Amino acid sequence: MTEKKLDNLFGVIGDPHIISREYVTTKWLRKKVAKLNELDLDFVLVCGDLAHGGCIDEFLLAKEILDELNTKYYCCHGNHDYGFDGELNLNAFHGVFGTPQFVVQVCHYNLLVLQLIKWNETPLEINGELPSIALIHTTSKTSQNLLFPHFDNPELESFLKDHNVKTVFQGHVHQEQKVVHHNGIQHINCSTGLGIGYLGSSVLYVPVTGTIEDAFSELVFMKEVKENGEN
Repeated sequence: MTEKKLDNLFGVIGDPHIISREYVTTKWLRKKVAKLNELDLDFVLVCGDLAHGGCIDEFLLAKEILDELNTKYYCCHGNHDYGFDGELNLNAFHGVFGTPQFVVQVCHYNLLVLQLIKWNETPLEINGELPSIALIHTTSKTSQNLLFPHFDNPELESFLKDHNVKTVFQGHVHQEQKVVHHNGIQHINCSTGLGIGYLGSSVLYVPVTGTIEDAFSELVFMKEVKENGEN
């Protein structure tokens, strides 16, 4: 583990799509976990689609690998995480990773882990005195190629603003990682990618495209520039 330390540091993993021990995504996820373990992180977010076919064996393998992280992690579910037993359900996901929607405090932020599509069906007790970040796979049933489909969901946008959400992390869209600001909220697509972030007065994020040390150095630089600009 690197000796470099930054308080309020976290990691983000895009959609793993685990199928079997031999499949390429298993090796991919192990590499991502190993990279993140080089840093002293406060937590890790996983952006959904942990399984590819919604099978219990896929979830158990994904959990086995994610449990190798040196810190706690939080997962939202994705469209591939639904199983089918006469009807679509999240029984296998729930059995392995727990409830698909919840709120927890991370550092000095609320973390809102939201359900796919049905995010507004489960009330959340959210600390209104804290800023928030949100983790949701996507909110679109049909727009597979639209990078941020929830921009067209005014009800969700109102929910995010009402709960002082600074940044939304999502998966689902298998394109390059992007950071976009929309209506005062930062939206980050991390599908099939890896990134690290910092929770300060604002949320900073850097995709990991090379070594984790390079990404960490870039994040520290961004933090210093941000803080100097605020002084």
